[in-house]
Amino acid sequence: MSWTFIACVGVAFAWMGLFYLWGSTFLTIIHAENGLASSVCFGYLVLQVLYQVIYLPFYLTRGSYRALSYTWLGLIVLSSVFLVFFLARKGVRKESLNRGGRVGICIAGVLIISLACYISLHVPFYGQDTVTYISAMNDSYYRDTMWVVYGGTSLHYGMCSMFQFFTTSSLLTGIKPYYISLFTVRVVGICLFSMITYRIGETIFKKTDKDFSWPAVILSVVAPSLLMFWGSMYTAEFFYWRINEAKGFCQFVLLPLGFSVFLSMFERNVDRKPLWKKQVMVGLSAVAISASSLTPYLFLVLMATIALLAYDKLKDGWKTVGWSAICMSINLIYLAMYILEKKGMIVL
Repeated sequence: MSWTFIACVGVAFAWMGLFYLWGSTFLTIIHAENGLASSVCFGYLVLQVLYQVIYLPFYLTRGSYRALSYTWLGLIVLSSVFLVFFLARKGVRKESLNRGGRVGICIAGVLIISLACYISLHVPFYGQDTVTYISAMNDSYYRDTMWVVYGGTSLHYGMCSMFQFFTTSSLLTGIKPYYISLFTVRVVGICLFSMITYRIGETIFKKTDKDFSWPAVILSVVAPSLLMFWGSMYTAEFFYWRINEAKGFCQFVLLPLGFSVFLSMFERNVDRKPLWKKQVMVGLSAVAISASSLTPYLFLVLMATIALLAYDKLKDGWKTVGWSAICMSINLIYLAMYILEKKGMIVL
């Protein structure tokens, strides 16, 4: 078990390294700020969207999971080599930190990784949903099928490709999906959540170019720690019991990341165009990461749009509404298909 755990943590870091590469490329292309936390978070969204694009045709035609994943992996490996040369040629500059900043980031990183490992080792799987999800991963890995639930397929389950996405770790390493879900997905989820809280902290606690945002670092450590030790059956339970589920990623990764992007739009003299492009990526990945975000993300965009219109006093209101519509478009398409399927008007 100990060697399996170490291997799974190594796989988690490999995933985040890949996220960093793709996130840096995405942020460079849209001319957005390119910090470590942003690169990793948005890199995950980009890769999940690319997986979803290939996943849906295979799912709807009852195709082979292994053919799907090897096709995606081949494209990602070849593209990643190109991206390394692309970023090297661009000479992307990252935010330079002073000595105190580097020390703070390292200490925060050690604490968060320790917390993630503790949760992974001491908290078992929980509830019927977890059983369904791990069964789907096992079906993909052992039976070469995708989202066969209760003897059949359903868009309600099949629209989310997060579990098939992470099951590719098992195809490459031979580690059973059970351990990938128990260890790897949890470590990735907790690290992503901490990076998002760090982004939120940087926005709330303003800093100059020479300063380092210690409050943001503290927030990225304290927030998950408080959630872990808070004895409720709601928010805390989802964090340290169910962060490896799609619902957990919806609550602690997708929605907070979307909120952090909108929060940045309220800063004065900020160029919103790159921020809207970030938000479009959040919208594209929403359902692919978690079907639970189908309507919550729509409400997030709706509330943020109303707040932005009020903040701007309706200045450039049509531009704000237009960008918001683009962000919601994919979710609305999924929602329409979901309703039609539930009413029996279409069969997938």
